[in-house]
Amino acid sequence: MEHSFFNVLVPIKNNKYLAYNTLSLELEVINREDYESLVNNTYSQYHPRILDYINRGFIAPNAKEQYDEVAKGDFVNKKTGSFIHLTIMMSESCNFSCSYCNQGQDKENLVISGKTIEAISQYIKKVAKPESIVDITWFGGEPLLNIDKLLKASEELEETCIKIGATYKARVLTNGFLLNQENAIKLYNNNIRTVQVSFDGDKSSHDQSRYARKGSGTYDIILKNISDVLNVLPLDFKLSLRVNVSKANYARLPLLIEDLVHRNLSNKGNFVVYWGHIYDPTTSNIEDATNIDEIILDHRSFGETELEMNKMLVANNIKASHTINESRGNCIATQKNSFVIRPNGELHKCYIPVSNRSNACGTIFEVNNAISSENFKKWDSWSAFEEDNCKRCKLVGSCRGGCPINYISENFSKGEYKCPPSKLFLNEHLFERAVNKNLVKREEWDNSCSPTKVEELKISQLC
Repeated sequence: MEHSFFNVLVPIKNNKYLAYNTLSLELEVINREDYESLVNNTYSQYHPRILDYINRGFIAPNAKEQYDEVAKGDFVNKKTGSFIHLTIMMSESCNFSCSYCNQGQDKENLVISGKTIEAISQYIKKVAKPESIVDITWFGGEPLLNIDKLLKASEELEETCIKIGATYKARVLTNGFLLNQENAIKLYNNNIRTVQVSFDGDKSSHDQSRYARKGSGTYDIILKNISDVLNVLPLDFKLSLRVNVSKANYARLPLLIEDLVHRNLSNKGNFVVYWGHIYDPTTSNIEDATNIDEIILDHRSFGETELEMNKMLVANNIKASHTINESRGNCIATQKNSFVIRPNGELHKCYIPVSNRSNACGTIFEVNNAISSENFKKWDSWSAFEEDNCKRCKLVGSCRGGCPINYISENFSKGEYKCPPSKLFLNEHLFERAVNKNLVKREEWDNSCSPTKVEELKISQLC
């Protein structure tokens, strides 16, 4: 029996430790004796909790074999998994003109055609099986500008899945300006039960960067829409507010949280806030992208802001979305059968550089040609377990390298820091989780030894 390579052990007061396994995602409080048994591999088979620790992943029969199996399984699952993720751009037009948009500012007026939807349906018939989950993200531009066409297309793809016996799931990514009660009810009645709304902070910050092309600020309209929608739809309608964090707004985010409370968005089981780290769209080599270097937060500043704002959300009974990256590689970019599809049928593997056509794989009309392209192969062959930055990190069990574009894209790979920003504050996030689960008391944090030390997240035993 051996201490798993994926264990993270956080010292706190009273000779106790938080034990977190990045593979099983289990979190536990252990005493000094159990800590020493773990790190020294001296657990007795007669220990009263040995089976519990084995079942929860803290102890493995052979740590190296466990690691190798995870690495092999991760790669195989991406090629043969039952999940099929398709991000479909309903159109490229938008009623906003955000400077940091990954599609540039001068978008084409192209709307997806019935021919493209039919080709997507045929693709689903080809790759989906009865046990498959077909997960559709309706994207833009602004997808709700064409909501009736979106609903018709969604119905067609759902009918395709029903005939196969596959499970159909769908969500919409929107700026929220058109997400009124009428449109939200249409989405809900058409089995689209998850919506993400992009936002830019407090009223002053948001209205300076997110405005309708033929109007003024959009802050009040969007938040009224969110409140109205959550008041009429059942709890199985999930709405997340993705707040883009930058130098222009991070100091004023507490004002946003205060306003969410004022608008009675606390204690909503189907409402969650997610902090998004914006990047420079010029990295994708989009012709009309605006350089926004002056407002991009460095990773440590973003990570610190994310941590503090999540504490404030929880204190105000608002759900915070995931902080530690626990996706376990569930990214469409490296899933063999998953694509981003532009309205003209052009296929990409990642939505971030989707407007740079040099990144295209091919088209939905000739998928076999697409999967033989060099652009497809570089995504399809990538594994975090082959990256020096990842394979010796304990967090590879949960994040699987984070965002793969940081390694695969020639432009993005030039960045010095490639990990999720939450890694810089991992212990702090784990402690907050433990507090919220009533595993520890807040006063058990020890400033002398509890804070994150990134060098301690390396797997020292791995040759």
